[in-house]
This record gives sequence, C-alpha cells and structure tokens, in this order.
Amino acid sequence: SGMANLGDLTLSAVDPLGTIPATGTGGYAVQGWYETTAGVVVLPLSDSQLQSIAANPLTISGGSNLSIAEWSSGVFVRADTFVYRMSPGDTVTISACAMQWGNPLVGASIGFSLDPSQLQSTATGGFPFVAPGPNVATPVNVLTHANVPVSTTPPAVTTDSNGRGVLTIGAADPGNVRWFNNGQDYGIDGQVYGVRPAFTDPSLNTGPVNQWNFVSFLVWSGFTASDPVTWQDLAPIFQQYANLYPVMNRFLNLGDYDQVVANAGLLQLAFGLNPADPNSMPATRDLSPAKRNAILSWLANPAYPKGQPSPVVAAARSPAPAPGPVSKNILQGGKSAAAARRLVLQSK
Repeated sequence: SGMANLGDLTLSAVDPLGTIPATGTGGYAVQGWYETTAGVVVLPLSDSQLQSIAANPLTISGGSNLSIAEWSSGVFVRADTFVYRMSPGDTVTISACAMQWGNPLVGASIGFSLDPSQLQSTATGGFPFVAPGPNVATPVNVLTHANVPVSTTPPAVTTDSNGRGVLTIGAADPGNVRWFNNGQDYGIDGQVYGVRPAFTDPSLNTGPVNQWNFVSFLVWSGFTASDPVTWQDLAPIFQQYANLYPVMNRFLNLGDYDQVVANAGLLQLAFGLNPADPNSMPATRDLSPAKRNAILSWLANPAYPKGQPSPVVAAARSPAPAPGPVSKNILQGGKSAAAARRLVLQSK
C-alpha cells in the first residue's frame, strides 16, 4: 500500500513556500512514490523566501487540521558522541553542538545535568523480571567536572564560533552497587548514568524534550587483583559469564578451573582482541579494562595449583600433543559458531 493520503500539504515560514501534492505527477500518495524518492521533496525558493526561513520556523500543514512545525526558537542541541565507558579515574570530553535555524549558535550556554530517566531501573521488579533489579545512577556523586560532582553543581559550557561546546567529565569509583535479589546475587559491573545537555537560557527551551537526547555513561567498578593474579580473584568473573552463556557449557564451562586452564590459549586470544572486534570476548563489551588485564595476566600462565598465586617465572611445560584429525561435523569459529554448534548438538 502507498502513503496515506492527507491531502495536499503546504510548506510555510510565515507565508506559504510551496505545495506538496498528494496525487498526480509526483504526488506522495501515489503508489511507489516513497520507494523512488525516499520521502525527499525539493521545492524551489526565491531569495526572499530563503531569508524568511532563516529566522522563522518551518510548518507543514494539510487537511484535517494537520500541522507540524519546528520549535519557535529554532534551536537544537545534542552531543556528538553519546555513549562512554569509563574506569575510575578516567576523564572524557563531551562535544555538544548547538544550532539555530540550521546554523551554528554562537555564544550559547549549554548545561549538563544528571538525568537517569531513560536508564530503565528495575528496582521494583515486575515483568519480565522475577525479582527486583539494581537501581541505576546511584551513588549520584560519581560523575564530576573540575572535581565537583555533576549532581551538586551541573556544569555549563559556552559555544564557540562553530556552535560547539566541550565539557570534561571525570569518574570516581561507584563501587559494586548493581547486585540482584536485594544484594544476594552477583551483580553487574559498575553503574550507569545519564547526562542531558540543554540550554541554560529558559527562553531557548521552547519545545518538547527529546527523551533520547542524552549522554549515557557506564562507569566500571574499581578492581584490584592479587599480585600475581590468582584463580580466586577471577573465579566470580568467569562464573558469571558461565551463567550468562550456558550454551558454552557444552564445550567450555567458564566456571570450571580445569576447563579454563585447558583452554587458556584460546581464551587468551579471545580476551586479548580489541573490544571493537566482533570476536572479542565478552560480546556485550561489559568487561572493565582492569578485569580484562587481570584475566590476560593470569591466562598467560594459569597452570598452577588452584587458588595459588602464579609463580614469577613460568615452569617449563611439556610440549603439547600434536593435534589429531578434526571431524568435519564439528563447527569451529566464534560465538555465532558456538550458537550453531548448540543447534547441531540438540538435533543429534
């Protein structure tokens, strides 16, 4: 089916600028119009009309009292990058761009305040959760600017000649706060926060707030392993991934010391990949650099008694047996292959 026929549409900026027909040649309600135009309509404008749209909101109106308009102030602000992952002590720079009528807005003040409203806390439980989940954005004093918590004094920046303002945010240690089942079950590393950029001048905030226009932070919990690293340091981390990816237990139980040691080389490869690599482990990118480095340090020499620290100098090892023939029925590869292998095993 084609686009809904809402009648001829009129584009205006104080005065009418042109008409978008519903039917006939180029009509948006004609079959195939969207597939051939992607919804893009070009209207010729005179010099005076161009001057009009440079300082007035655009409005599209049609039948049945249909009307869609830009904000009366014509301004908009958003951050260029809106997802950050930070360890305690890290700093990041947030670049926010302010526009008015499609041009850079110079000298505008952009404020950044904590806003976790879109982070979906499950503290009260409910479907599909069987027990209360952890709160988000607490403790509130973790994100800082110039060593002052953002929650105490929301920082602000002034836009430059390109309409851009840059803010530096630091992170403290949130601790281990996202535990499940009222703190009885092992939880999620770190804490999540939301920071929303907005104009500090109330006269510029004249339109509805875009709920998705915020900056998201994952601040990992502080982690310090023994020196050298032991299995006891890492067992809770491996066990949680064993719980999260039970399909892997058919060929590798990450919660089992002996199986992890036996596959140390492959795990060292997987954990050592760049987190941006699609074969990086874990796929959810939720492992902190501190824990990843501790895991890699231990995997480099894991063959020692369970629970004991790794020797400073690795003991000589017997050469690995020559690999035997590989069955063509065994699937090999990354996580996608692991999922496929599960289907193969289930079908046998």
